[in-house]
Amino acid sequence: MISVCINYYPAPEFTIHDKTSCRIVWRRRNRRVVQVTATSLGPVLSDFIDGKHQFAADGIHDDMWLDIALSTRELEESLVLVVQAILGRKYGPFEHAPIKYHEC
Repeated sequence: MISVCINYYPAPEFTIHDKTSCRIVWRRRNRRVVQVTATSLGPVLSDFIDGKHQFAADGIHDDMWLDIALSTRELEESLVLVVQAILGRKYGPFEHAPIKYHEC
Protein backbone atom coordinates (compact mmCIF):
# COMPACT_ATOMS: atom_id res chain seq x y z
CA MET A 1 0.00 0.00 0.00
CA ILE A 2 1.10 3.56 -0.72
CA SER A 3 -0.33 6.88 0.43
CA VAL A 4 -0.11 9.71 -2.06
CA CYS A 5 -0.50 13.38 -1.25
CA ILE A 6 -1.84 15.34 -4.21
CA ASN A 7 -0.93 18.94 -3.48
CA TYR A 8 -2.43 21.69 -5.64
CA TYR A 9 -1.42 24.85 -3.80
CA PRO A 10 1.04 26.43 -3.28
CA ALA A 11 3.26 24.02 -5.21
CA PRO A 12 1.56 21.33 -7.32
CA GLU A 13 3.12 17.93 -6.74
CA PHE A 14 2.37 14.30 -6.01
CA THR A 15 4.24 12.80 -3.05
CA ILE A 16 4.32 9.03 -2.59
CA HIS A 17 4.68 7.65 0.94
CA ASP A 18 5.33 3.93 1.12
CA LYS A 19 5.05 3.57 4.89
CA THR A 20 1.76 4.13 6.64
CA SER A 21 3.75 4.82 9.80
CA CYS A 22 5.24 7.98 8.23
CA ARG A 23 4.62 10.99 10.49
CA ILE A 24 3.34 13.05 7.57
CA VAL A 25 0.74 10.42 6.69
CA TRP A 26 -0.42 10.42 10.30
CA ARG A 27 -0.75 14.24 10.34
CA ARG A 28 -3.34 14.28 7.57
CA ARG A 29 -6.34 14.36 9.90
CA ASN A 30 -9.35 16.23 8.58
CA ARG A 31 -8.01 16.02 5.02
CA ARG A 32 -9.71 14.48 2.00
CA VAL A 33 -8.75 10.82 1.71
CA VAL A 34 -9.81 8.50 -1.11
CA GLN A 35 -9.35 4.75 -0.61
CA VAL A 36 -8.38 2.86 -3.77
CA THR A 37 -8.57 -0.93 -3.96
CA ALA A 38 -9.17 -3.34 -6.81
CA THR A 39 -12.88 -3.14 -6.00
CA SER A 40 -13.09 0.66 -5.84
CA LEU A 41 -10.71 1.42 -8.73
CA GLY A 42 -13.41 1.86 -11.41
CA PRO A 43 -15.64 4.19 -9.38
CA VAL A 44 -12.64 6.21 -8.14
CA LEU A 45 -11.36 6.75 -11.68
CA SER A 46 -14.87 7.67 -12.83
CA ASP A 47 -15.07 10.28 -10.07
CA PHE A 48 -11.79 11.85 -11.23
CA ILE A 49 -12.85 11.76 -14.90
CA ASP A 50 -16.25 13.26 -14.06
CA GLY A 51 -14.63 16.10 -12.09
CA LYS A 52 -16.13 15.11 -8.75
CA HIS A 53 -12.90 15.99 -6.93
CA GLN A 54 -12.28 19.73 -7.00
CA PHE A 55 -8.99 21.51 -6.36
CA ALA A 56 -8.52 25.17 -5.44
CA ALA A 57 -6.13 27.45 -3.57
CA ASP A 58 -8.02 27.27 -0.28
CA GLY A 59 -7.67 25.28 2.91
CA ILE A 60 -10.28 22.70 1.93
CA HIS A 61 -9.49 21.89 -1.70
CA ASP A 62 -5.74 22.48 -1.88
CA ASP A 63 -4.80 18.84 -1.34
CA MET A 64 -6.10 15.28 -1.29
CA TRP A 65 -4.73 11.93 -0.20
CA LEU A 66 -5.00 8.64 -2.04
CA ASP A 67 -4.54 5.41 -0.09
CA ILE A 68 -3.80 2.92 -2.84
CA ALA A 69 -3.81 -0.81 -2.12
CA LEU A 70 -3.53 -2.80 -5.35
CA SER A 71 -1.87 -6.14 -6.04
CA THR A 72 1.60 -4.75 -6.90
CA ARG A 73 3.64 -1.65 -6.24
CA GLU A 74 3.95 -1.14 -10.01
CA LEU A 75 0.16 -0.93 -10.38
CA GLU A 76 -0.07 1.49 -7.46
CA GLU A 77 2.56 3.80 -8.93
CA SER A 78 1.00 3.53 -12.41
CA LEU A 79 -2.32 4.69 -10.96
CA VAL A 80 -0.60 7.86 -9.73
CA LEU A 81 0.43 8.60 -13.33
CA VAL A 82 -3.13 7.99 -14.56
CA VAL A 83 -4.62 10.30 -11.91
CA GLN A 84 -2.04 12.95 -12.76
CA ALA A 85 -2.98 12.75 -16.46
CA ILE A 86 -6.70 13.03 -15.66
CA LEU A 87 -6.23 15.98 -13.31
CA GLY A 88 -3.78 17.66 -15.69
CA ARG A 89 -6.52 17.98 -18.31
CA LYS A 90 -8.64 20.13 -15.98
CA TYR A 91 -5.96 21.71 -13.77
CA GLY A 92 -2.97 22.87 -15.80
CA PRO A 93 -0.55 22.97 -12.83
CA PHE A 94 -0.95 19.20 -12.40
CA GLU A 95 0.04 18.42 -15.99
CA HIS A 96 3.78 18.57 -15.31
CA ALA A 97 3.74 18.43 -11.51
CA PRO A 98 6.62 16.39 -10.13
CA ILE A 99 6.04 12.99 -8.57
CA LYS A 100 8.25 12.69 -5.52
CA TYR A 101 9.02 9.89 -3.10
CA HIS A 102 9.08 10.79 0.56
CA GLU A 103 11.84 9.22 2.62
CA CYS A 104 9.61 7.73 5.29
